[in-house]
Amino acid sequence: MTTPVDPAQKTPAAKPATKAAAKPVAAKPAAKATKAPAKAPAKTPAAKAPAQAPAKPAAAKAPADKSSSTKAAPAKGTPAKAEAKAKPVAVVEPIKPGKDAWARLATQVNGSRSVTELLKKAELSGWNVKVQPAVTLAETDNCTECEAPAGEKHKKNCLMLEDVPNDTGLVDPEHTAVPLEMDNTWGLVRPHPDAPHRRKFISSTNSNKVPVPIEVRGEMLTSIMKDTKAKTGPAGPLWNDKAAFASIRIPEPLMVGGKDPVEFRVVLLNSLVTARSSKLIISPVRVATQTVHPVEFLKCPNHINLSATDDADKRITETSTGLDLLHTYTQWFTESAEALYARTLTADEFSQFCNTLFPYPGDTGTHAKRTRHQMCINLMRIMFEGKVDITENIAGTAWGALQAALTVCQQFDTETGETETDRAMTALFTDKNNPSKTAWQLARRFVKVS
Repeated sequence: MTTPVDPAQKTPAAKPATKAAAKPVAAKPAAKATKAPAKAPAKTPAAKAPAQAPAKPAAAKAPADKSSSTKAAPAKGTPAKAEAKAKPVAVVEPIKPGKDAWARLATQVNGSRSVTELLKKAELSGWNVKVQPAVTLAETDNCTECEAPAGEKHKKNCLMLEDVPNDTGLVDPEHTAVPLEMDNTWGLVRPHPDAPHRRKFISSTNSNKVPVPIEVRGEMLTSIMKDTKAKTGPAGPLWNDKAAFASIRIPEPLMVGGKDPVEFRVVLLNSLVTARSSKLIISPVRVATQTVHPVEFLKCPNHINLSATDDADKRITETSTGLDLLHTYTQWFTESAEALYARTLTADEFSQFCNTLFPYPGDTGTHAKRTRHQMCINLMRIMFEGKVDITENIAGTAWGALQAALTVCQQFDTETGETETDRAMTALFTDKNNPSKTAWQLARRFVKVS
């Protein structure tokens, strides 16, 4: 693992354009950047993270400095006065605890003593999902009640007009529909107090097997929880009840550079539909910015797929495999994080990183797109230079640039989602065009991590 550069030797990559009112970063002697070895980790479990308890992250201070790192060319033909009025002001709001992507999707965040209690509080247990034959409604030529032809008047006292009334009294197509059972298709249904007939349709499926309940798979989290002395984390439903997740939090965080805490979580994603696999996911979360790291390595993924069958023996094997993955993934992530922390970025490198992640839309781009670009760049610059408490200990490093990018993408940028829930879904479950994954890919180039 790469030995982090002494913080006393580190220098933020670029000085702010104007003097900041809140904690400017003083210039210090530049240190020679170190290269992280691209050494594959051993297959043995990773050594425990330092026992040093993380300092509680202070709320981010909103700096008075409004300078931008990368100046975009003004749109041609736009009056200078209008440009000045529309200039975006970057303000980094405090990131409150429990605002990470998993917590935003949860119906229960913490306070549970066991996985069973967590699932109950999150309203994920007791769904009792049933597999029912699926039917389709096919139109016929006559009313199914009075047998009057389609398009003609219903017969006197036809009950269909009471059930499905219309203004004309004629036989509508829906009055002629009959249910036909579908081959090799079933519906997933569960009891729900607020649904019609107290039953909720979840999804169609091409399997007549009852999905494995999350309570059953939750035994895997319970085993890992006992082995690692973990605590319960966020839990909640996903995709309109087509799936659900529950998580546990590993108690001993990784201290990047000896000072920046990253918490590891083991997340159980339990899918009820065959189109989406159930998984056990290792998810690092940086404490100060409440940002998730959806990163996988060439020789170490961040998840394992779980069997769709309810097999106790397979679950024992999957639990053991998941525990091994936790140790191996922690080792890979630690090596990468320390290498990024040890790498100081120049002003040009940081600008290139910003503009690759948030490219300038051009003079022909809309005012909204140009404003969004400049806002994201300004926010990243403020955090990268350590002008706020949430990044001051990692200022000027490749690790700091990555955290600035993840914070903007997951907490502020509306292009990744209009709401907090939308941005959380993008960060966690989008494979293509996921800016959080793109930020990791770009940052790894600075240290050549595989």
